[in-house]
Amino acid sequence: MGWMRKTAIASGLLAGLSMSPGLLSGQRGELDGCYIPVGGSAESASYSELEQLGQYRVVLVRKDSHRQRTPDRVLRRVVIEGPFRGELVSVEASVLSHVLGTDPRDGFLYTQGDSFQVEGMTPCLGGGGVVLEGIETLNPVAGTGRFAGILPGGSILVRGTVNTCTGLNDFDVVPGEGELCFESE
Repeated sequence: MGWMRKTAIASGLLAGLSMSPGLLSGQRGELDGCYIPVGGSAESASYSELEQLGQYRVVLVRKDSHRQRTPDRVLRRVVIEGPFRGELVSVEASVLSHVLGTDPRDGFLYTQGDSFQVEGMTPCLGGGGVVLEGIETLNPVAGTGRFAGILPGGSILVRGTVNTCTGLNDFDVVPGEGELCFESE
């Protein structure tokens, strides 16, 4: 099943969610300590000037997992993927927020105060829009389910394009930049 079909199916779930992290509760467990993003990507389609729906995949590796003994239940390598919804909160300042779901529906990750730093701009052929190239910083602030123990202050950096000509956006995770930290027992 293609990402557009998965996104359409998932949009019913995500469209009903506000950007408030207080909707669900979950239990901590397999995510413990800090994780570094080492790979992944995201692709989305803008369905209005302020909102987009897409699919993402992020690979995380537990920081210093080769040096520390971790409990058996704690994952050293984590792949999170599924549908996401993004919303442009401030056009002037390029501030966004996101809700990231997971395909097994085991939690949500909420971001706020995300920023897109433009590094380049190309006009669309025939006018009517631009392709923006840059780095987006996602700032997770809360989570539910498997992400319930996330600590504010982490980030994931992605590099890519926002294409106002086609409405299709593509990003790749910047390996080794940012980190996500979870409560430790």
